[in-house]
Amino acid sequence: MKVILDAQSLTLYGFARPNTTIGGTETYVRKVITELAGRGHQVHVVAPDLEFDEQRGDNEWWWGPDNHPTKADIVVMVHNLQHVVGYRADHFVLMPNGIDPWIGDDGSWGERLSAVACFSQSHVDLLTKDRPSISAEKCVVTGLG
Repeated sequence: MKVILDAQSLTLYGFARPNTTIGGTETYVRKVITELAGRGHQVHVVAPDLEFDEQRGDNEWWWGPDNHPTKADIVVMVHNLQHVVGYRADHFVLMPNGIDPWIGDDGSWGERLSAVACFSQSHVDLLTKDRPSISAEKCVVTGLG
């Protein structure tokens, strides 16, 4: 399965640069990338701080924000849906790291999501309360990696 994992919203640390200090969200996302690629999925990572594309494993490609694929079976948006326009996929998944991700000016993108990865049941409860267009049924508790 072809998966695009868009991490363009992770701008606090140097996400794409190996061997750099990163935060919890970046660590979690890197683990998901490794797991998906290890299970045979073709994972295309879009990072905010990468200028040139590079292949980092048999099933893992990293791209910068100006040159990346836009069509996949699944698009996973990390942190929020800020960069979702332009992607084409059968399924869209949100991996928020908080309870108030941007899901469109009117919040309507929440209804279009196939799934939302949450850290805990408390995360689900708070997220769905703050973003009513995301139903609890779409939330999947993944833990922290």
